[in-house]
Amino acid sequence: VYKRQAQAYLGGGDYAIDDLRRHDEAYQDDLARAREDIDSARSLAAKASSSYDKVLSLLSLGKLIERLGLAGTAFEYPFADNSFAAYRAALAESNRIGSPLGYAQSLRLLGELYLRSGRHSEALALAETSRRESRKAGSEVCLFFAEWLTARSLAGLKKKEEALAAFRRALLLLQTIRSDVARAYGTSTSSFRETVGPIYFEFAELLLEDVKSPVTGDGLAVLREARSIIEAFKSAELEDYFKDDCVNLAKSSESGVGEIDTSGTAILYVSPLPSMTAILVGIGDELHYFTTDTTAAELNESARQFRFAIEQDIGTFRHYDFSEEVYEAILAPA
Repeated sequence: VYKRQAQAYLGGGDYAIDDLRRHDEAYQDDLARAREDIDSARSLAAKASSSYDKVLSLLSLGKLIERLGLAGTAFEYPFADNSFAAYRAALAESNRIGSPLGYAQSLRLLGELYLRSGRHSEALALAETSRRESRKAGSEVCLFFAEWLTARSLAGLKKKEEALAAFRRALLLLQTIRSDVARAYGTSTSSFRETVGPIYFEFAELLLEDVKSPVTGDGLAVLREARSIIEAFKSAELEDYFKDDCVNLAKSSESGVGEIDTSGTAILYVSPLPSMTAILVGIGDELHYFTTDTTAAELNESARQFRFAIEQDIGTFRHYDFSEEVYEAILAPA
């Protein structure tokens, strides 16, 4: 399976990297074969003739290997080292053929590896060079991902204001290139939420990290910005789901929730974040803020179990347990 996917990438096929999540389990009992197929795919990439297609092949191979490691594959294999080698080879090939675009892509993916290993300064340096090369190549899609990497690297270095500025630049870019990003990085098995959705939640989490209840003064401005980020994500996700320009046309005549008279009505904004769940409650001009320690992963799992219990456990009350978990995470704090 891995070999077939790698060969498809190298030959310009359209197998999705995300399919590895499903195929990963099939190789748990055939670990030697999995390693053999990965190494075979790497050999194919190395033998390809010099071109931008070779750069893309090496980058795809690096992402494929990296994704296997992130999927939690049980067998021992130096995923990070082999991804790093593939990206370095792509960087060298980009330099050889004089491709700013390939150079920008390679630098950014190398930076992602450094970021995940906690080497934020190195990741930031690579992100900044990737931004420069992206502009040279005229690629706003690459520039968006480089800005996103910049924001996360700065956040890791505790440079909050600089990180927030980078997040704002990235989201401003995303507004104009969202369809291009979906075509370039989205697949039949990955949604907008999975592909670029995390940037909204990372931005919101960084904004809210120092906000404490009750909120007054400058804190209210922060809450309003966080609310606009959540609204922007929901709107973008809806447009991506329908993939229809009619959504954009309808949206152009709408007002934001904050512009509508909502006196006497409570509007609940639930934002599951990596380290907590943030709840914003808007009542007229008032905006209240609550948090719980429930992480996005925990809340999503409780909601999934709740739904399955309702669908499958007819005649039982097992779904009450999961409904209580969801209630405690969302409604109880408010």
